Amino acid sequence: MNFSSVFLRLIPLLAASAFGFTSATAATYEYDVVVYGGSPAGIAASIQAARMGRKVALIEPSRYLGGQLTNGGTAMEPKYSHLVGGIAREFHHRIWNWYIDDAHWTFQKRDSFAGFSPVASEPDNQRMWNYEPHVAGRILDDMLREARVHVILGHSLEQQEGVNKEERRLTSIHLKGDDVYAGKVFLDASYDGQLMALAGVTHRTGREANVTYGETLNGIRPVDVGSKWAKWNLDARTVEGDPQSPLIAGVAVSAPGEAGSECPANPTGTLAICVTKVAANRLPWPKPASYDPREYELLVRVAEKLEAKSLFHLEPLPNGKARLTPGLELAPLFNTVPAELLDADLQTRRKIVRRHRDHLIGVFWTLANDERVPEPVRKQLQEVGLCRDEWRDNGSWPSQSNVPGTRRLVGATVLTEKHLRGEESTEDPVGMNFGSVKLSPSMPYVTKGDRIAIEAPAMLELHPQPVGLQVLLPKSEECTNLLVPVCVSASHVAEGAFRNEVVLMVLGQSAGTAAALAVEHKVEVADLDYNLLRARLVADGQVLEDELLRQEVHQKVTREKAAADTVLNELDRKTQERTNARAAAQEKRKQQEAGR
Repeated sequence: MNFSSVFLRLIPLLAASAFGFTSATAATYEYDVVVYGGSPAGIAASIQAARMGRKVALIEPSRYLGGQLTNGGTAMEPKYSHLVGGIAREFHHRIWNWYIDDAHWTFQKRDSFAGFSPVASEPDNQRMWNYEPHVAGRILDDMLREARVHVILGHSLEQQEGVNKEERRLTSIHLKGDDVYAGKVFLDASYDGQLMALAGVTHRTGREANVTYGETLNGIRPVDVGSKWAKWNLDARTVEGDPQSPLIAGVAVSAPGEAGSECPANPTGTLAICVTKVAANRLPWPKPASYDPREYELLVRVAEKLEAKSLFHLEPLPNGKARLTPGLELAPLFNTVPAELLDADLQTRRKIVRRHRDHLIGVFWTLANDERVPEPVRKQLQEVGLCRDEWRDNGSWPSQSNVPGTRRLVGATVLTEKHLRGEESTEDPVGMNFGSVKLSPSMPYVTKGDRIAIEAPAMLELHPQPVGLQVLLPKSEECTNLLVPVCVSASHVAEGAFRNEVVLMVLGQSAGTAAALAVEHKVEVADLDYNLLRARLVADGQVLEDELLRQEVHQKVTREKAAADTVLNELDRKTQERTNARAAAQEKRKQQEAGR
């Protein structure tokens, strides 16, 4: 049985009995802090607030917690590990402690896994950044239980009257099933920003036009004329060469508009799943019961053009597993999520997610089994498969479908491309962001001659930068006791840099700290003294600046100053030599004139 799912289901029962009630009877429950959304940010916020003595409820609409940490596994770039502090750092230390035990290496020897080797930037080398989803789930369960957080699973907000608000303050939220959770401070830590939307705070969907915030990568992106898709010259019709034939499934009728203009694009989700090559733990790709080969015609035509090694990226995880993500050319067939997902109620949402999941499973089955797919591609897909020991209660397929960026807060401060490039900065840092913007092309569309085109991707490599408290807060005139650590106040492009789950944990802890302090000092979150918040964040190990970068800059400035001093000293020396030479020459002339 999957440990993660077992513990996740027990948490609400254990927590409920600890607080003296169960979820069987509709009632109003009062808490200091109410967190909606079981993302890494929501979990970290709940643990932090509870550790600070607050009574905390964590509500997750699905039956599972953890987001990508417990769904596709995580492979973080170790060079930024020095920027991870607090609960996120503790979590990765517990991961290390788990894997130090040889008994937890079932399909691989510990010494053969490169991800367990020491990290140069780690002073104690007791963190691990690549791990299996079920291990992450078990450790998060332990941390929540130890903090005595009350976790409620499988209950979502009422769509019509899900929020009670008095003037600028949220007072309670109403879940389906009639339970009401009252709180002093609320956090929307969901991936879709449902709570903030119902709370009536300003938010956006889709992509802003470039002119909105003076950006260059936002809005509709131009056709990628240099892409492999352009060179393939794929026919958009079901029957190639027949203009009367219907369009292939998954191809839009036309481009959404002019490059750089506003785009109400469908939400995009990054597929990342845990797979294995170990035969003893590998399941073949299942064929969905509703499989329709017409859905995958475009996939087959693309697979005929691609080399097998270009299809997917595989990042190693322990026990012979890997984190699979689609390659750039294949990404447009994976990352577009049905537009109706955003405003759907829970039951409709589950149907959409199930249909989308079946479609994605069909993608893998097609690549592994359809005889029209080149043999090298089929062979590669047959060598990997789903893991028997992950998500056992969900057919070994990831338990959640995370779609970040569907809604984005619009607060008093909005992060933009200019912040990412270092042209502007935010005040009152509460954590470090070290993510990069990697926005893949979305749905292909028809161009002249019934050819298929895709838009250009948006890529932006970034230097680590601090994230200010203000990007977690709605405008004060709209709501004063709500924090939003996932759907932060950012443009579409800037939000793309916040899709790192470890960064979300960092922001979640800071949001939880702010919430607990606001309750303790009886002030609104929007009015909380930043110096008070900063002192507590630092005390709890949060990293608020890139000390290594600061030292590097200081050393560089010192070196450049020393080099400049050397040059100036040399100039002074030469100037003095010339002065002395002129003085000596003048003295010599005087002596010569005196001797005449």
